[in-house]
Amino acid sequence: HQGQATWYLLDTPLVNCSYETPSLPAYYGAMNTAQYADSAICGACVRVKGPKGSVDIQIVDQCPIGTNPICYSGHIDLNPAAFEKIGDPVDGIIPIEWSLIDCEPKQHISYRIKEGSNPYWAGVRLRHHRYAIDKLEVEESPNQYVEVPRESYNYFVKTDGMGEGPLTFRVTDIYGQQVIEKNVPFNPGQEHEGSKQFPTCDGK
Repeated sequence: HQGQATWYLLDTPLVNCSYETPSLPAYYGAMNTAQYADSAICGACVRVKGPKGSVDIQIVDQCPIGTNPICYSGHIDLNPAAFEKIGDPVDGIIPIEWSLIDCEPKQHISYRIKEGSNPYWAGVRLRHHRYAIDKLEVEESPNQYVEVPRESYNYFVKTDGMGEGPLTFRVTDIYGQQVIEKNVPFNPGQEHEGSKQFPTCDGK
């Protein structure tokens, strides 16, 4: 992809992908609205090349075109540390090329049950996945999975609930790889590290 990069300062406790600000990596970015795709890109890793070199970042936020017209397709808003790797902050806007890369996670995929969830309404956020998530399904009966819709704030929400748990999820990444995670505890407001991770895709 080709586009432009700017930089921004973050002053909120949560980013658009619903990650806690103190937990963000050293280098991160906000994707333009079109390619943010209602949070589909959340957690993906990107290699950004600019005038001074390249930097690997994680997409954790949205650059909203509604309030920032420059955030058209191809654009990424970087945190200052990432921007300084590839350009001069004084310039403000620089040309870039970028592509998706392996995130190289240091742990298994984690599952966070949203605060306020109950057996009749529940949300779950995934994190630490190697590649962007295409689909999340929850097992409702033995070997019978139902897809859970994804909200723009990066929680998968089932408005009629997921039951009392423990839960079994089937997760599909953007390359079609799947993992099945069993016995995820239903503990609203808490994050559970699973036992599975997507394998590395050759050439990705």
